Amino acid sequence: MTNQGGVTFGFISDQHPIINDMVNSIKKMVAAHSVQKCFLVNNTFAARPDVPNIMVSLNCPVNERKIKVPCRGLACTHFLCFDAAAYLVKSLCENRWTCPLCHKWTPFHELCIDGYFLHVLQSGLLEQLDFEIKVHRNGAWSVPGREYQSISYISA
Repeated sequence: MTNQGGVTFGFISDQHPIINDMVNSIKKMVAAHSVQKCFLVNNTFAARPDVPNIMVSLNCPVNERKIKVPCRGLACTHFLCFDAAAYLVKSLCENRWTCPLCHKWTPFHELCIDGYFLHVLQSGLLEQLDFEIKVHRNGAWSVPGREYQSISYISA
């Protein structure tokens, strides 16, 4: 069931004050940009040495909407992330705290904001209908079809 402003599972909306408080608590746990970028980009491309870049969706696997607050579990080793509020709503309603991507146990106290995707989403380079980015081997990213724009880098 969905509502106008966000997503609702059961009787809890991602706009609920409790969810907002929980998201704000998670925002205090932002992984370091350079450390996270180096680890995740290197880990992703190590599995695919012949690929110069990868396409990465900005849609949340929980609610299939564009991610607002990019989140992952501290134990997660995948590059993708999910929306914090959508994950909290679903996890609270279903009483099931597993990562929607790797299915590892991911309770509230082990969530952190993904610094790389937070940078991407707050860069000002994305338009409303941009739902994926191209991540380059060196950690830079660009919007597909707009490579003429300067590629945004996160300094190491």
